[in-house]
Amino acid sequence: RSLAYKFTDGTFTKTLSHNNYGKYNLKIVDSNWTAIDQENGDCILDDSTVSNDGDSKFGCNIESDNVALKFMPYEFDMSATTLKNIHNNKNYLYMSDLTRSTKMGVKLSSIINAVGENNTTLSNFTKSCMSSDIRLQLGLKFSFISDEGESNNTDYTPPKSIATIGGERTTLMPQQVVYLNDDNTTNVEHMRDINIEEAFLDENNGSMKITTLYNIEKSFNKPTNPIKVDFISLDVNSSNLSAKLRNKEHDANGTGEILENRIFYFSRVASYRNNYPETNKKSFDTPLFIEIFCKKPNDPQWCSDVMNLNSVTLVKGIRKIRGWHTVKNHDSLAEGQVYRLISNKNSVTTNYPDNSSTAFINGRIDNIQTSSNSIDETTKAIIAIDSDVWLRYNKKVIPGVPFGSSSYSVTIKNPSALTGIGENKTMIESANKVEHNGKMSW
Repeated sequence: RSLAYKFTDGTFTKTLSHNNYGKYNLKIVDSNWTAIDQENGDCILDDSTVSNDGDSKFGCNIESDNVALKFMPYEFDMSATTLKNIHNNKNYLYMSDLTRSTKMGVKLSSIINAVGENNTTLSNFTKSCMSSDIRLQLGLKFSFISDEGESNNTDYTPPKSIATIGGERTTLMPQQVVYLNDDNTTNVEHMRDINIEEAFLDENNGSMKITTLYNIEKSFNKPTNPIKVDFISLDVNSSNLSAKLRNKEHDANGTGEILENRIFYFSRVASYRNNYPETNKKSFDTPLFIEIFCKKPNDPQWCSDVMNLNSVTLVKGIRKIRGWHTVKNHDSLAEGQVYRLISNKNSVTTNYPDNSSTAFINGRIDNIQTSSNSIDETTKAIIAIDSDVWLRYNKKVIPGVPFGSSSYSVTIKNPSALTGIGENKTMIESANKVEHNGKMSW
């Protein structure tokens, strides 16, 4: 590229501008000084050779040495930064484990453009063109609110929450899955800064896309209090991209403003009772409920005032005193379903169909019957609740069912197994297999 400048009294002052990234050489060439020599053929046209012996011709051009220039990005435009739940538009979601499912989480998306001062995308800012020493780190600016209080994080220190067992603190690890450009590889890691210099692919001409899925890793055998996360901004910080701008050092950075929050609740699906009392009914009601946990004994209003529980759960609940609150507007299709009920005894069944999409109404599914056709005197059974990952909670591991599945247990006594005490204080027993000979031992 040639630029035409004019010297005045042997000097010129000009601001050089260039609207792209990269290394360039500046060379000053004067082809007019030797105009007469050119007309007479006394110099070599389009050449700047200097004669070594004084006898051969000089080049007609007077040329300076190369001046190395390097143009850097002015900043990284991140105006297209958005935060939304992957499954709905609510301001809360359920804790889960992204290693087991990526269908529950909050998604942070951004398009990052390397731009000049006039906000034009720099097409040369690509992986193959940029210097090997350039480093670009993408960091999330946020704060946690837990039952311990608020913490502004710069080093991703995970929050803690009090557990129901013994009052000990449980560390809750924030997880993330990073998708760069159109890569769909799922790699779950704990929340941290992300290196993105390799993501400026040549074909994207100075731009890149990033989507990060977040959730709080759930402890499936220990309920924890909610965590509120204030998402403040997504920031690009650069190394080795400093440049002079109007005689001052300038670093190319970028900020994508978010200014939204999400509450992460510990959820579960549970039957009306965890352990139903012994019954002689052959069939009885065992409804299911969607519940979230929140309990702070020294501050009873914390759950409603800070964690917004009143707008999410029913005012009354069957286990509210123990910290379990029934969710009133659970959307089964978007927020999780129960797919089947699995009994560990063939003789104990339910009327809940496999692969069901039965919806929770006001946080519950009614008309579920658990039944027994056993001929044994007493049958004890555990019914596992196969649900979406984030609805699971169980203190015990049940072999042969999905990890963490909730469950309930029943004890059913066969009505034909009669017991009693006679007048002489002797015991009478009749099993269902008694031979009916018209006599009874008394």
